[in-house]
Amino acid sequence: MGHALLTFDQGFYPSRFDQGHNDPNTDSRVAGRRLTRHANARCDARGISLAQLELVLSFGRRIRSKSSVFHYVGKREVKNKRHTCGEIVGLDGIVVLCDSDDRVIITTYRNHATKIFRDNRAILRRKRRQKSLRKFLLWA
Repeated sequence: MGHALLTFDQGFYPSRFDQGHNDPNTDSRVAGRRLTRHANARCDARGISLAQLELVLSFGRRIRSKSSVFHYVGKREVKNKRHTCGEIVGLDGIVVLCDSDDRVIITTYRNHATKIFRDNRAILRRKRRQKSLRKFLLWA
């Protein structure tokens, strides 16, 4: 595997696609989802391979918002699933952003600040309990 022989003065640089990086000219699919050109470029720029994307989509936490779906691998997923899949250890902090139908991968990035991906179910349960307690106290 060698580099493409292009001159630098023409604005071309050695091709990194022959080194295992993602080729933006091909229609890539990962785990049944289409990869946009933007996501392909972000993967290439951030050193995230298609195999890593597939692992994040398979083993990562899925968080749905109104207009998109996040797939995230945090410390908890690494701790719980490292015995099942050894390759997940290096995926800590990788986020894959998909469209609302979860069919197209829009972008990928690394984020180790897990605060935005915390599970808010406990907070919602606490708020519901407080609301029902207030109703009970009003009727008593």
